Amino acid sequence: EQTDILLICGDITNHGERRSHLDFIGKIRPLQKKGMRVFVIPGNHDIAVPDAKAYIGNAATVTESITPDEFAQLYASFGYASALKRDPASLSYLAEINEHTWLLCFDTNRYREQTTSSITSGRIHPETLQWAFRILDEAKQKGITVLGMMHHG
Repeated sequence: EQTDILLICGDITNHGERRSHLDFIGKIRPLQKKGMRVFVIPGNHDIAVPDAKAYIGNAATVTESITPDEFAQLYASFGYASALKRDPASLSYLAEINEHTWLLCFDTNRYREQTTSSITSGRIHPETLQWAFRILDEAKQKGITVLGMMHHG
């Protein structure tokens, strides 16, 4: 029996390496091609990591990370392109699981504040929280169940 939906709650990469994102997408795309719906949200190691590193053998080398916009573009087919709504203040989005269930995907990362390394702790930005409350109000009026997903617990 096959799983219908896969939720990926961030920390897709170890140090935000662009190459690791591309490799990961190459690994999950076959699941999607078999009919599995895949939804992603970034973790604190995935975007704008100032000290992004690649490892060749035991040696660490500085490498390129990605921006928030690049994350949304790279993972467009894993939630972002089909989102019912996108939060203008973050990479949070709303996806439809079925006619009775929505998935509210929160970007709780603080990559805009990072200067020397990724910030481990997360938070929901006030603008994002207001955006989410409007969605929850709408869902309640329509009798829709809302599931939540975020990286930080």
